[in-house]
Amino acid sequence: MTKAKNDIRMTYLGNVELNKHIRKNDINDAFSAVKPILKGSDYSTASLKFF
Repeated sequence: MTKAKNDIRMTYLGNVELNKHIRKNDINDAFSAVKPILKGSDYSTASLKFF
């Protein structure tokens, strides 16, 4: 899907829970599955919860 000149793409990732195991990993590896989506977005947001 192509983006028109005046379009804004926003990505909402929902509730992201970061437990002690995830925080020990490289953050780039933890979110590598959604990296292409985030790169294609103008704005991205999520609700982070740390355990």
